[in-house]
Amino acid sequence: IVEEDNEVADNLSYHDIMAVKNRIEVLMTDLMKKGYDMNEVVTKCGIKDEKTYMGYLNCRGVIKKIEDNMIELLNKKD
Repeated sequence: IVEEDNEVADNLSYHDIMAVKNRIEVLMTDLMKKGYDMNEVVTKCGIKDEKTYMGYLNCRGVIKKIEDNMIELLNKKD
């Protein structure tokens, strides 16, 4: 991920991230139906490997979970 990607990501809401993630997953499914291998697709899209690709797709969900857990902790501690 380059600096520009971080700037764009900072300006996206959770809903926007999930919408993009869903579109990417649909595109990946369509490409695989055409005979592309997942690793071939991700490397041609400029991602290191399949594991990194899956990490990109999952990272926003993980961050949201951490944020929710922190909010829950703050609300418990009075």
